Amino acid sequence: MVIEDGPGNGAREKRLQNWSGIKFFHGSPLPDLATLHKNVPTVTAQYLREDKHVWRPEEAVEAARLFFGLENQPNQRMGVRIIGEPQSGKGTFLFGISDICDALGYGYVFIDGHHQEVEGSIVADAIAQAQNMNIPVFYDSTDYLFLKSRKTGRSISKETQGKRTQLIIAAIDASTIPVALTSHDEEWATEFLDLELRDKYNQAFTRFPAYEIPLYLQSAASVRRYLLDNKIPEKVADYLLNMGNDEFTRSGLHSLDDKIFYPSFDPDPTITVANICKTIYIYAVLKDLVKRYPSRLTRLANTILENRNIHEEIALRAIEDLGLLIFNLDENRRNLTQIRRGKSRQKEL
Repeated sequence: MVIEDGPGNGAREKRLQNWSGIKFFHGSPLPDLATLHKNVPTVTAQYLREDKHVWRPEEAVEAARLFFGLENQPNQRMGVRIIGEPQSGKGTFLFGISDICDALGYGYVFIDGHHQEVEGSIVADAIAQAQNMNIPVFYDSTDYLFLKSRKTGRSISKETQGKRTQLIIAAIDASTIPVALTSHDEEWATEFLDLELRDKYNQAFTRFPAYEIPLYLQSAASVRRYLLDNKIPEKVADYLLNMGNDEFTRSGLHSLDDKIFYPSFDPDPTITVANICKTIYIYAVLKDLVKRYPSRLTRLANTILENRNIHEEIALRAIEDLGLLIFNLDENRRNLTQIRRGKSRQKEL
């Protein structure tokens, strides 16, 4: 399939008529390596956070240094494998790095790996077109190539999967442009993937430098940006970020120390004020907090702010409820991780 990149008939417009889950974004080809390595560091985390509203900008900048080859080791190619647990923000990294491309005027291709029914030849052709245009590829959920059964989400036959995977991996392996791939952690893979099929193509992936997603967001500014972008009132966002430094709130959270116990697998059996406040920085918890409980979160924070100097008991109860909400979201996250790890250990035995 040949794509002409001209006015009114560009790669992106052509794609929109035919290819599900594949988007071409207009821009210049990548420059020579020296120019690329000079330009990439000019796009800062602060710019990504404030101008592009990227939710994990510091981490995106770190991953981009691997993606564009600024920190690669011998035998590694340009690109990056972004690896993380479910809900860790893998897709936000692709958006963050692609926003660096956008800021610098470079074109790129985005492939959504969830679209398993798109023929392998079409996906491979998109990667080949990106190679010809000298623009990078962002491929989200690459591990969906290896789903082991229909029960775990595979929507195509095993025979089709095998042929499709071979074509796509061959196209990735043959390319020299930067390619960003996202995949889940090993516990998730053990539960959902055909590991034999995945390992067959392991060498194609290990050529890329790996970036393991940190559990915690790296700055209060990024947590605040996430809260505000998700319609949390500014005074509530600022209160959440300053809970650990507020003596009245700390006093209220201390009442939880004797009431909450982490599951038995945790090395530290008791909850602490520091843990509650730090948990706000965990992306999966932060996302659940604002997606599932925005009204409750806002109501509790406003109750604390409005009653701390008038009705102290009401404010302290609200602090305890807020602490329990945050703790329970973190406990759910930890339990899901532990269940996956438990299943992995059982299979090893």
